[in-house]
Amino acid sequence: AISAVIAVLIIGIQFLKSDFSNRSKLELISFVQNSSSGDTATEDTKLILSENKVVSITDEEAIITYDASAIKAQDSNIDREDVASYNQLITPRGKRSVLTLSDGTKIWANAGTRIVYPSEFKDGIRQIYVDGEIYIDVAHDKTKPFYVRTKKMDVRVLGTKFNVTAYESEDKNSVVLVSGSVRIEREKASEVVLVPNQMFSQSSGAMDGEVETVDVSKYTSWIKGLYAFESEDLDIVFKRLSNYYGVDIQ
Repeated sequence: AISAVIAVLIIGIQFLKSDFSNRSKLELISFVQNSSSGDTATEDTKLILSENKVVSITDEEAIITYDASAIKAQDSNIDREDVASYNQLITPRGKRSVLTLSDGTKIWANAGTRIVYPSEFKDGIRQIYVDGEIYIDVAHDKTKPFYVRTKKMDVRVLGTKFNVTAYESEDKNSVVLVSGSVRIEREKASEVVLVPNQMFSQSSGAMDGEVETVDVSKYTSWIKGLYAFESEDLDIVFKRLSNYYGVDIQ
């Protein structure tokens, strides 16, 4: 009888955790869909803290850090007062950004990327939304799983380094794992778990993706200003270079 009660409690706790995670995801996705500030066709990098507080950064690489007392954008300190629960970082074509979240997680955002994230992680889950490409070093916290959500897949981690390419305007999405482990969750498809030096990729309309062993440096070197391509479609190469330099290449 005691074992049965324990089993019921465990199932109940897992159900509550799952329900909380789903509600948190729906809240984030609702904000993403209803936000009108996510246009990456802008000249300056934009840090959107609320409807009435938008910071424009003209530098080629924006450095933004959240700490306990303030938000630091380049050389300026921004008071946390009147900051909305969800913030956005819009990195336009031709520029890059480095964002450090309130938990210490560090994100490199490539050109033409939009990131939506909480100004502070308060609940039992950490999650961000990405349209574009990021390299992320997740601060380890086994009590708060971290989700990178995109339009077509979710990546769940505890503490690791990996690259996500998920431009909504492109047909192909991918996850490249540098260290740690990640679990990729998709609707109507089985979960995929990666180990270091593996890449998961999936094209639009395909039910199953592909997992292969890769040289991760070729997929993460962009954070150092170097683009490396191997056996890549020419139209993808042109799109990436157009984003990186902020000009149209045909």
